[in-house]
Amino acid sequence: MTQPARGHGVARVALLIAVVTVMARLAGFARVVVFARIVGPSCLGDTYFTANTVPNIVFDIVAGGALTSLVVPVLAGPVADGDRDTVNRTTSALLTWAVSILLPLTLIGLLLTHPLMRLLVGGGHQGCSASTEVAVGARMLAVFMPQVLLYGVAVVMIGVNQAHRRFLGGAIGPLVSSLVVIGAYITFGVVASSRETDLSTLVRSHELVLSIGTTLGVAALLVTMLINASGAKLRLRPSYRFPPGVASTIRAMAISGAVVVGSQDIATAVVLRLANAHGSDGSVVLYNLAWTVFTVPWAVAAVPLATTAFPGLTAAWQRGDRSAYAATTARTARVMVIVAAGTAAIMGAAAGPLARVVIHGAPGGVPPTVLARGLAAFAPGLVGYAFVALFSRSLYAQNDARTPATAVAAGWLVAIGADIALVATLPTTWTVAAFGIGTSIGVSVSGGWLLLALRRSAGREALSSLRRAATAALAGAALGAAAGALVARAAPTTGVLGDLLVVVVVALGAAIVHAVVVWMLDRTTLRLLLDRERFRRA
Repeated sequence: MTQPARGHGVARVALLIAVVTVMARLAGFARVVVFARIVGPSCLGDTYFTANTVPNIVFDIVAGGALTSLVVPVLAGPVADGDRDTVNRTTSALLTWAVSILLPLTLIGLLLTHPLMRLLVGGGHQGCSASTEVAVGARMLAVFMPQVLLYGVAVVMIGVNQAHRRFLGGAIGPLVSSLVVIGAYITFGVVASSRETDLSTLVRSHELVLSIGTTLGVAALLVTMLINASGAKLRLRPSYRFPPGVASTIRAMAISGAVVVGSQDIATAVVLRLANAHGSDGSVVLYNLAWTVFTVPWAVAAVPLATTAFPGLTAAWQRGDRSAYAATTARTARVMVIVAAGTAAIMGAAAGPLARVVIHGAPGGVPPTVLARGLAAFAPGLVGYAFVALFSRSLYAQNDARTPATAVAAGWLVAIGADIALVATLPTTWTVAAFGIGTSIGVSVSGGWLLLALRRSAGREALSSLRRAATAALAGAALGAAAGALVARAAPTTGVLGDLLVVVVVALGAAIVHAVVVWMLDRTTLRLLLDRERFRRA
């Protein structure tokens, strides 16, 4: 195969991965929209999301952050060198430790379903019975807890696939998972009556449709990862022993990853308690809706850029090629800030019509303005959160686990403080907006911290031309958001389809204004973003 042909093949694969990733994130967004339309911001919705968050918190604090952060760094080098023995032994040990730790935790969680739900529900909020929420939530949690073990194995296999540059399966997995869960929601909508969102009339078999269907979604994610990893031809066997020199690296990265992800999940637990105890009816559901919308552009734009750069950054640092490391980081950061700021402008401008699309007329009767305020409050945090995605990986590539842990933990600590202060001072209908403001502040603190740390460790070259790109991006975002908001305010409200059309028009308007401003101030970076082949070569 000639070099141009090989390059075009890589470009086609990259485009396919991007398309599947977008489809997966759209399916994830569709999942919460379907839930909002069928279950809605209701007592059942709050209980479901509270219970379903517990396995994520338990897994992330104990093992999720550790596994997410260390699999690629410890496997990227051996994979690049063709050291199959080290790859097999490391993967075997990771899986053995994951199962050995997470299986007992799953069993313990099954024994503590009621205490865990009481802790998160508290005294409940207006319109919902706390005792009923705890009882129903405990039953759901018993079905959700096996997700802890399923997530553990899935995360290891996701890292294995990324280290082998098998990115397509990693994109397909969330898509399949979301489709399974959407199927469960639709089934619930068919068999259950609208009155069952009040918990007191919830039929047990209909409850199981939601809980079992959700856990099957996680199982589908794992199966997809295993199928994708089969192409790596791994030879695995149970073992607690890592290859020489790997265990020490894993210990440092594990502690860092646990702090990074665990701090976020502690913040999530605080949000759940505040929403249940002090928010208005449906606050937990609305927070999850706003958070999901917030993470869609982040996951579609920021994470793929950071993920695809990660193995190359790790390999460049390990072979001592500091110039390649700095150049890759700088180019990716410039493109990322343009994209993140643009999506922030779109999210802020389209908050009103998008909120109407999601919850207008849904069970619970919550005004769409409550969700719209939350969406607008989350939007400014996209740039900081995008920097966290890239710069944490850039530092992991240097085998620096402590700095990302410190920066991210500090950011979520700031977010927790802001959440508590804002919820105490704002009306209950502003609770979701308070969480959005707190999150935006926290992730911006983390992103700025990591940026300064990277500058110290890799030099100014790693941030070359970023100031100019950021100036162009933020100016474009401000003007794009303002223009889009004016269009959204002037547009009539004509139902779900009409509001959906308004969302599209507002998004296009904000994006065009943003792009024009960026073109005027930093057309070099915009050209790099628009020319996929040029960016791939760079």
